[in-house]
This record gives sequence, C-alpha cells and structure tokens, in this order.
Amino acid sequence: MDGAKGGYQRLGIRQNVDEPHKRANVERMTLSPTQDQVAFIRQAIESGRISRPEGAAIEAMELWEARERRRAEILAQLDEAEASLSLGHGDIITHESVLALAGDVKNRGRARIAAETVAPG
Repeated sequence: MDGAKGGYQRLGIRQNVDEPHKRANVERMTLSPTQDQVAFIRQAIESGRISRPEGAAIEAMELWEARERRRAEILAQLDEAEASLSLGHGDIITHESVLALAGDVKNRGRARIAAETVAPG
C-alpha cells in the first residue's frame, strides 16, 4: 500500500484517489489551479499525502460537496423556521421585545427581593 492511500484512509476518504477509473459516474474535466494551488499540490505529492495531482482535485471536490450538502441543510432549516413563523408559531425577537423581557425580569426580581426583605409585622 502506498503512503498516499494510507493517508487518505486516515482522512476518512472512502476511495483510493489514485484509481479514479473505479469511481462511478466520472466526467472528465480540465481544471487550471492557481500558482499557489500548484505549490500546495506539489508539496502534498512531495510529502507523500497524494501521489498524483488528480488526488488533490478529488479531495477538493469531496470537501466542496460535503460543504454544499451542509449549506443546503442549513438553508432548508431556515426555510422551515420561516414557514413556522409565518404560521404564527414561535416568537419573533426584536430589539424592543428583548428590552421588554429584560424589564419584566428586572421587575420580577425586584418584587421578589422586596417580598423577602419585608420585616415580619
């Protein structure tokens, strides 16, 4: 087993990135990395993290896909929350409502302290 494959397994990537022909539904694309990205790819190859530039592209796509899936989940949750609010569920919190709540808590606290400090008659 080469060092790159073992390294990717430690990163939790499921497939050996040096065998892209074994991946399902692969479409060939040409990518042009920036000079900084090329330097990172070369460094990863030299350190044994990957054995070919394609490994960096596949890892980047998997990370991007995971981020986009999480983003879609967050947006769906936001839509769900907005729909719930539009049905009258929950409370809309504004600056004014926070000030009112703080005032109410303060008044109840003062009343409790006053009741506890009243001397028996």
